[in-house]
Amino acid sequence: MKFLKNLAIMAILCMVLLQAFGAEIQMPDKGIGLTAEETMPEENPDKIRIAQLEARVTELSRDRDRLEAEVERYRVQAEETCVLVLRYEEVFLRGVFGDAIVIQRAVQEIAVSRELYDSCRTGDDITSLELHRLMTCSGLSDTRVIVENKYIRT
Repeated sequence: MKFLKNLAIMAILCMVLLQAFGAEIQMPDKGIGLTAEETMPEENPDKIRIAQLEARVTELSRDRDRLEAEVERYRVQAEETCVLVLRYEEVFLRGVFGDAIVIQRAVQEIAVSRELYDSCRTGDDITSLELHRLMTCSGLSDTRVIVENKYIRT
């Protein structure tokens, strides 16, 4: 009797397993109408994060390269000295027709800012600049300041 009881339980178990196995065999038929996106397995969140971090590293590398170039440009500017060679002329006995006696008094090299250097050309009369007022001693004579030459010393 015990044997029959065990045999019946095993038969029931086999039927349940066969039904479950049969239901699983039919399951792939259910996915025929699904789109590719619905059948794709979900992406791993770690892979998504890795891709985001790699994109950020690429962006930061471009920013670093751009900033290194800018630092190098400023380093070159800081190491160079912009020099103007100025010629001071004293103008005496200015005549009615524009003639006068002009005496070259001095030639001087001075270091100036990059902005002033870029704004001047050789031969410019910079008498009206603040630079002239700072460098001439006396306001009694008519002094002109001419840019004789300019160069950058590195």
